[in-house]
Amino acid sequence: MPRITEHHPLLYHICLLRGRPQDLSLFLLEMLEIPSYTLVDEGSERLWADFAKMVRDLEWTSTDNTVLWATPQLESTRCVFAKKNDDHVGLSDGSMLGCCVWNEHDGMAWIGMSIYAGFYMTLPSVQGAGLGSKIWAHALERIREKKQVIGLRADFTRKRESWKCDSLSSCCCFLVSAMREKYASGATPVDVSSIKKHLLTVDQMKDFIARYEHPGRCLELYYEMHDDQREDLLRFDREITGRDRSEWLNKLFSSEESEVAVLFDDDGRVCAYSAISTVGHPQLNMFKIGPSYREIPLQCYASSVAEFAAMAKWLVQWAEKYPPGARIIVGILTGSAGERELADVLGHRISDELVTLFSEEIETKMNLDKCYVPNNAHCHYDA
Repeated sequence: MPRITEHHPLLYHICLLRGRPQDLSLFLLEMLEIPSYTLVDEGSERLWADFAKMVRDLEWTSTDNTVLWATPQLESTRCVFAKKNDDHVGLSDGSMLGCCVWNEHDGMAWIGMSIYAGFYMTLPSVQGAGLGSKIWAHALERIREKKQVIGLRADFTRKRESWKCDSLSSCCCFLVSAMREKYASGATPVDVSSIKKHLLTVDQMKDFIARYEHPGRCLELYYEMHDDQREDLLRFDREITGRDRSEWLNKLFSSEESEVAVLFDDDGRVCAYSAISTVGHPQLNMFKIGPSYREIPLQCYASSVAEFAAMAKWLVQWAEKYPPGARIIVGILTGSAGERELADVLGHRISDELVTLFSEEIETKMNLDKCYVPNNAHCHYDA
């Protein structure tokens, strides 16, 4: 008989608080029964749609809509889906029970995940029943066949806003702490970096921008740029990140769910850029009860906070085309210029933190002195 502590630690510790862990044993085993399924190594249109919907439903703010749109299209994307079978005749109904999705590049298998949602995830109805472990094992087998370095970025601190009970929050903290220890003691023991989130309203971002004078450089939006300028933008990104991310960036820059602002030096070469993208369901502003917002992640590679502010000014205008109440997410990387120069003056830090774990030591190729806000996209690792 499976141990509840292994398969559903959160529920187990709720039972401990009530003093009767044995009461839910049989109930949990029945509740967590896995439907008949098949593991497949490629996604169908239905599976990718289910995948995107789950990420949006669970409001994982680290994954913007450009990532969900681009991931199935990228040549670097790999996946394992648990596809549900029809219980009566053994035929698949095509729906997703869970998945692990990653991207392979530079000898690296890059996986984004979270406790509640992400690119390694299962439906809530089967969480704790062992399906995720089977998906993970199959994905690791494929990755290790190619001797890839495994990279994992995970949100081990996020708590659902709807959980208000103090005792339940304590259990949640135990769960996320245990999950971090689980992955750090397993396939990904090397702690590389973390990203700390700041969350601002549009007005708060405007107040921040107003403190800085424009650096006097020419600024253009991506849709206004000609082909030579766009190629130079890819050149600049390669110099900053130490990686060729052209396939992913061309998707990002051309998406209707994003806007890109670019600064040019006196010789007409790209010297900084920043991008902004939407997150979640389009109707998020209109129908969510309680705090109502559309969260928008911002990224930036530049030479100063003033350059960051100059580009953010234009990107905030793009955000204002959405209904009032939009908020802007800014993730700041440990060891970067953003941590040294931007974090304190920006303020509005929230508790969410993304932790980056690897299977072995890796070389940091990013020019951290130019990184104010990392891309943090699951399609391609930057730092």
